[in-house]
Amino acid sequence: LINITLRINLLGSQSNPVPLGRGGKQGGSETPTLWNYLLDYILAPVVNDWSRKRYGVDLHDGLVPLSHAIWADDIFWITSDFGDLLAMAQDLSYGLNDGGLLWKPDSLSFLANRTALSLHPSLPSSFPTLDRAGLPCWFHRVSHLPVLGVLLDGTGDTLCAVEHRLVSSQQHFFARRTQLTCP
Repeated sequence: LINITLRINLLGSQSNPVPLGRGGKQGGSETPTLWNYLLDYILAPVVNDWSRKRYGVDLHDGLVPLSHAIWADDIFWITSDFGDLLAMAQDLSYGLNDGGLLWKPDSLSFLANRTALSLHPSLPSSFPTLDRAGLPCWFHRVSHLPVLGVLLDGTGDTLCAVEHRLVSSQQHFFARRTQLTCP
């Protein structure tokens, strides 16, 4: 993101140039918005191609299949076919590279639910995609996947998500208990 600026256009108003090379403040309220604009622009051709190919999960609502969610610098995609998952991962790798971005190697993971595992008993524990330079990026299968503060598991059990939130709230409470219980 060196020497790249972003101008945000909203209802005919334009922001001052935002230098993306400095990054955003961790936890800053403007940071997710900047990433949302950037990734929406960079990945628009990829997402349009997915719509044409009907990648994702068809909810039978007359709309294009549900294929992805992007929030700040987190990218999630969903499909009911492992071959499509591989193609989507490769599309994303190239799309990010074309926008001057790379994957963060230690955060690449995928979650397979019970149905996927029963239909594909030989589902690999990891798979690679290639970046534009031909270097592999490895995605590893996990049993639990945090998605925007909610913990998902392969069974789709809401208990997993509720327990995760309870544990998280207890950690926050005990980390701040002197302030919270001060008379």
